[in-house]
Amino acid sequence: MKSKANDFEHTVENLYAKNKSPFLSIYSISLPLLSILLIITCLSSIDISIQCRGIIRSSGENTPITSLQSGRIIYQKMTPNLAVEKNDTLLILDSKEKNIEKKRLEDELKLKKYAYVEVSSFLDFISKITWTPRSGRPNPNL
Repeated sequence: MKSKANDFEHTVENLYAKNKSPFLSIYSISLPLLSILLIITCLSSIDISIQCRGIIRSSGENTPITSLQSGRIIYQKMTPNLAVEKNDTLLILDSKEKNIEKKRLEDELKLKKYAYVEVSSFLDFISKITWTPRSGRPNPNL
């Protein structure tokens, strides 16, 4: 009979060779592939889109802008939902026609003031000439 110590079939090296499973090779291949896939996923960008129905509203209220002066617009820096600060220039108006109308009205006012002065002085002159004494007193305008 053979002794088990000299038996090649029952040695440790032989037991490792017999019981070696193929899972070690599967793990050695799948673990690096999984790590490479994870690194590629972290470094790449993924487009995400969301679709829904509804109405989009601004967080603040829309404020209508009104001008105190009318004219032709030369410059415009207005877009819908534009956030503005105090003293921002939104429009530049050309009021050339308004300035011409203003000058015409000022000239007309000066002419009417001059005519008023002339008529009032003429009426004073007429009242001095046509004064009739009612109480017998002398003419105070002379």
